[in-house]
Amino acid sequence: NLRRLIWSVRELYPGTRIIVADDTPHELLESFQDDNIDHYMMPEYKGFFAGRNLGLSQVTTEYFLYMDDDHYLKHFTKLEVLVALLDRTDFHVVGGVYEDLPLYATTIRVLGNSSHACYEKLRE
Repeated sequence: NLRRLIWSVRELYPGTRIIVADDTPHELLESFQDDNIDHYMMPEYKGFFAGRNLGLSQVTTEYFLYMDDDHYLKHFTKLEVLVALLDRTDFHVVGGVYEDLPLYATTIRVLGNSSHACYEKLRE
């Protein structure tokens, strides 16, 4: 749930800005507005794409991490590894598994130019 996600981010990365785009029905809505949390209440049932677009429109940093309310960070989460990969390569997107699976990451490289692009999934 959202409370667990927020707690996990605050525990592992204190001071990190969290943007919440929430389309929960208004009668069930709980506000999470707080220091370093921007909670945007959307019209009900707009869907996760609308929420992601709203959230992305509020990002002011070089990097961001998409997470859904049923995701959370664990004690072995190392976002700095993903950031280092972005800094040291020409990759534009990196991601990881959020389930109890062996440590695994997927990297996608964007190839092309201003008029054509494709995504290449890099394997181990």
